[in-house]
This record gives sequence, structure tokens and C-alpha cells, in this order.
Amino acid sequence: PPGEDILCWVYPYYLNGSLVMYQLSHCTGEKWIRTWIDKSSHYDSKNVVVDPFTYGRTSAHSTLTIVEDYLSAVRVGAFTDSLALRGINLNNKQLKHILDIYDKYIIMLDNDNQQVRLAQTNLLTRFRSFGKEAVISYVDKDPKDYSTSGITAQVGEALCYLS
Repeated sequence: PPGEDILCWVYPYYLNGSLVMYQLSHCTGEKWIRTWIDKSSHYDSKNVVVDPFTYGRTSAHSTLTIVEDYLSAVRVGAFTDSLALRGINLNNKQLKHILDIYDKYIIMLDNDNQQVRLAQTNLLTRFRSFGKEAVISYVDKDPKDYSTSGITAQVGEALCYLS
């Protein structure tokens, strides 16, 4: 109701010292809400995201894990570099950018509906069509909702497959 305080998790994203975006999730379990402060730095003239944000230990890492949201990217980033799609789609500009950097890909979307399962298969096909190694890590929830040991197991299994 209006005027009632609502607790939420807030995840800010800074680029070059400036707040460019934040995500929030109500503790009541409602969907994530993303708010861009300055869309111009991340979108081209056709409103397509051109700057993929990656998290991880090192830019020299050969494996990139693809996830849906920022918090999952931060959690998975402890094990491999990771990219938050901010949804389930990877546009061609983002694809070109990451194909130039990474050789192996783990696709770790939450597998919660047919649309997500189709997106996973499409990503797998796109990576393989460029001669890259890729695997789908079938998870039943976002990586941010897994324990550290659960993420370790999922990423470890996928890395074994890619080796």
C-alpha cells in the first residue's frame, strides 16, 4: 500500500565512477526492477545494448558463464568470468564482443520455462557455429539463489565437460 515501507535488495552498477544503473528486488519475491540512470552509454541508436558487463577473476580467463541477472553474474564470477544478459537474449554486438575474448561458454539460465529453454539452445547453437565450445548447465533456479557449494558443483561439472 502507498506510504508503507518495503524492504528490497539494491544492486548499483557504476562505470568510470558514475552510477549508470541499479537493480532492485523486493524481499517479498516480486520480480527484479532495473532502472537506467543514463541509457546512452550502454545502448546504440536502435536501443540495443552494446556494452556487456562481465564479472570475474581475470579478463584472461578462457571460459565465460552466461547468466540472466547481475547478482547471479557476481556469484558465478568467483569461479569463471560471467556475463549478465539482463534477460535471456544476447544481441549480435554483444556476441561479437565476447567471441573475440573467450573460447568456452557455460550457459546457465534458470530453465524455468519453454522460452528460456529455447534461448539456451539458441545460444549453444550460436557459440558452436563459430567453432567455440559451449555447454548448457541445467539449473532449476538462478545461480544467485544457490549456495556457494551448489554453484561450485554446477560450474565444476560444466568445466569438466568443456575440458
